[in-house]
Amino acid sequence: MTVYFQYGKKEVAYLKKADRRLAEVICQTDMIQRLVIPDLFAAFATELSRLDAFRRHS
Repeated sequence: MTVYFQYGKKEVAYLKKADRRLAEVICQTDMIQRLVIPDLFAAFATELSRLDAFRRHS
């Protein structure tokens, strides 16, 4: 089962205020989906691999 982090109105308002481009994207999509990985080690390994891939393409 796929689980997504549930953002409340307060959190979405903060994100919109913090970044103009992010605010535009949020307004266009009307939903933020951030995958939740309950296993801490798997989540850490996933983020490390994403960071490594990002650095390679930069």
